Order: sequence, then C-alpha cells, then structure tokens
Amino acid sequence: MKREVPVSTMSYLVCGMIEYLMEQRSDIEADLKSIGYEVGIKLLELCNFEREVRISTLLYRATFDLLSLVSDSDRRVEKARDVDRTYLLTDSDGLFSRFISVPDEWNGLSADSIVCGMIQAALMASGYDSEVTAFPEPSENLPNRVIFQIRILDL
Repeated sequence: MKREVPVSTMSYLVCGMIEYLMEQRSDIEADLKSIGYEVGIKLLELCNFEREVRISTLLYRATFDLLSLVSDSDRRVEKARDVDRTYLLTDSDGLFSRFISVPDEWNGLSADSIVCGMIQAALMASGYDSEVTAFPEPSENLPNRVIFQIRILDL
C-alpha cells in the first residue's frame, strides 16, 4: 500500500512557513532546506529506505521512492556533463511552485527549496554529504519546472 501526504496539506503547510519566514526576514531558502531535511528523515521511514552504496541507485530511489510520497510528477535524474560529482534532477511540475506565488521583491526564491532538504536527507542517510540547490526553470510548456542541482561533496 502506497502512503502519500496529500498535496493540499503539504502546500498549505509550506505556504504558512514561507509567509512566517518572510515576516522574519530570514534566509528563507536555507530555512526551507532545514525543514525539508527534517521532513525527509520522517519520509525515509515511510518508504523503508535502506542505505545505498551506489550513487546512481541512491539518486533513483530518492527521486522515485522518496519524492513520490509527496507528489507525482515527471522527474528525471542525469549526471551533469561538465562537472564531476554533480547530478541534475528535473521535476517537470514542482510541487510548491504550483501553489505558491513569490512576490516580486523575492524574485529568484524557490519555494521548492524544501525538496532540497528532503533530497539531502536521503543522501545523508546513505553517508553522502551533499549540497542541493533548486533552480526554477519555467518554459512555455512547463511553467512550474524546477531543476535541482545535487553536488556530492565527498565520495
């Protein structure tokens, strides 16, 4: 039986967090990553996540097992062409970009930064220190597309 967190619940929760963080004028993306990390740890338990040794298998499981608990959208993982130990996870319909509009003065803020923390939790659970960054990359056909850059810091 697949367990899912309702999208409306997640989006409502994250909207409230972003609003609170904006009022505090803190580093919103860093705070969202920290929150996402804690959520990711709990989600790892839901999907019976086991430690993976191979990075390709680990990224596959994080993308298609862990993140599918939060939302179903088209995703793909690929190795960056020019940079060692860097991978790109493309989400065609970013979960939080779908529901959260960012004010003009916060241009460049990615509400999907919370997903970065979830990805980092999966990588850390297998012993990989990483840095994950979300980049909104909308296109005409995919207005909510997000690309997550995953840098493995140690091997």
